[in-house]
Amino acid sequence: MRDGYYVSTYLTPPGLSHLLDLRARHDNNVSLWLKSGREVRVIAHWPVERLSGWRRHGAAVPDSATGDELVASLLTSVGVDAADVVEFWGTPGIGGDRYVDVGGDHHDVDLPPHSVAHVFSCALLDTEVAWTEPVLALAVDGGPDSVLASKEYSSSFAGAYVESGEFTWFPVASPARLFTAARHRYGLREGTLMALATAAGCDAELSELRDEALEELPFTGPATLLLVECERMVGRMHDAVVAAFATGRVVADERFGAEEQVMSAVMKEVQRVSLAVMVRNVEEARARFGFDPTVTNLALAGGFALNCPTTSALMAEFGFRRLLSPPCVDDSGQSLGIALGAFHRRCGTGFDFRFPGAYLGHQDGELAGSFAEFADFIAEVEPADCRQVVDDLRSAPVVWVDGRAELGPRALGHRSILADPTSPKSKDELNRLKQREWWRPVAPMVREEDRAAWFEDARPSPYMLETFLVRRDREARVPAIAHLDRSARVQTLNREQDPFLHEVLSVFAEATGVPLLCNTSLNDKGEPIIDTVAQAINFCLRKGVQVAYLNRHRVTFKNMHLYQEDGPRGRTTWPFERDEAGTAALAGELNPAGLDDLYLHVWLRYPLLRRRFDPADRRSAQALRRTVDSWLATNHELEAGIRLWISRATGLVDRPRERQKKEEDHVRG
Repeated sequence: MRDGYYVSTYLTPPGLSHLLDLRARHDNNVSLWLKSGREVRVIAHWPVERLSGWRRHGAAVPDSATGDELVASLLTSVGVDAADVVEFWGTPGIGGDRYVDVGGDHHDVDLPPHSVAHVFSCALLDTEVAWTEPVLALAVDGGPDSVLASKEYSSSFAGAYVESGEFTWFPVASPARLFTAARHRYGLREGTLMALATAAGCDAELSELRDEALEELPFTGPATLLLVECERMVGRMHDAVVAAFATGRVVADERFGAEEQVMSAVMKEVQRVSLAVMVRNVEEARARFGFDPTVTNLALAGGFALNCPTTSALMAEFGFRRLLSPPCVDDSGQSLGIALGAFHRRCGTGFDFRFPGAYLGHQDGELAGSFAEFADFIAEVEPADCRQVVDDLRSAPVVWVDGRAELGPRALGHRSILADPTSPKSKDELNRLKQREWWRPVAPMVREEDRAAWFEDARPSPYMLETFLVRRDREARVPAIAHLDRSARVQTLNREQDPFLHEVLSVFAEATGVPLLCNTSLNDKGEPIIDTVAQAINFCLRKGVQVAYLNRHRVTFKNMHLYQEDGPRGRTTWPFERDEAGTAALAGELNPAGLDDLYLHVWLRYPLLRRRFDPADRRSAQALRRTVDSWLATNHELEAGIRLWISRATGLVDRPRERQKKEEDHVRG
């Protein structure tokens, strides 16, 4: 394998997905790699949502040329010319004749490439560990995309047991679709629902339904039909909880509204089922491979790996040696897994890689330009001083932007809002700034060397992927960070990871006796984490934040009442925007037969159809129409799953326009 630059992309492919406004992949991302002899390094990683401002970005570019231009602009930002890249991986249509399909089927493994990439992203986080110690890797999410798939798979979710760098693959179960189903029912994101489960005290204890879910739900997939079954189960849990409240079996928590209490009780059951599924995964793997957890590393990836209580419960119950998970465990880490899988396929154990930490994103060095743009609103700019930082924190929350952005969905101190954990007002003020529910908890950042003094059985947790209990004798001193059950989603920080922020924690500890800070992501409601200094200043002026620390500069503001903008600052959306003329031209090229959207969605979704038919060919398109009609006429469960998938992926009408028009004509007649 040649030395040089490699680019791994996880983008929704250009063309039909743009035409259909289909999010065939979400959390799109790009990463740049450099191979030099045995050494492999990841140079940069770009979550596309930070660029576009569209949360969990899944929108496609219209064509390959626009996609290549987008990727080239990212490379230019770190001083790399796209012409110097050896190969492009991960997204068909991106990279021209240097695109190489390295993310397809892995030998004879009957598992989706998407899930296999998740496994690589965590199992190879440190190859010194993977080459010398056993690793149990589990990829658990809501289900795979089908972009790189060549067939339908017997299971949607992958696991691997790794010894001396050799992977033994097997299917696993994922409970993530239960959370997806709850999100669809209640209209709240999974993280919000997890927080509500522990915030309210009401508990219905639905043991029979819980056992039924564990016994009957097809947690190994296929993912589309699993979602249908999970939505039914969550509906039954909801009805059972409502009945339990009506008969007085559940003690009400009067701090919450009736709907919030029902959701909290339902989510407690969802969490219990989910933990049981994950425990069963580990137990079955241990029975098969006979490993000793105390000398085995647990590697987790996929969106469900953001479920901190489950991760910490597995670590505690089985006593694994360490946790291996990148900060971008969800699909925003897919380009990492695609690349690591490619290096492993090409080089075996003949390469060395160690994940360098979370700070691999965009670095905004345009301080002077941003300060000039907002000159009418900036009172003073001065170099940052740790003691002044502490004084500011003890007065009010501060906005914090420093260096390169962190990866993943959680702020880790480079695009954060920081606050004083000793004040109960901090949580209320942070929730006000971010327009969140009053009961939403705030995560603590703690010096790594102090974790055991403040949290029970705490391990290093640099990426905020574990939950620990605040020690009882410390709880009263940090009222802003603990959940009702004393749990907290913890980020540990050592001097090597961020010397300046570590020093701030140390000075705060000198002043207060508490080596912790509140840390929440710097973004408004519905907005991805802020990426640039100008976006951060816009946030401060709209929200009334008096002090910001921007790339080691203390910035105070004035004339905030005169600021006219009432929403987040616009970001770069030109590569993804759709217009009527462009869409019409694309339709003429890619869908000359005028197939209804439903048929194109199904064609994109199923690899078998992609191999057999070409919608751009009129005769082949008509054959595709007949085949899909036959499928849907004979399999109503499949039809229900497909329609649900389409409605979730697009938000568009989930039935063919032709059929809808006939129904409307019939009603008018």
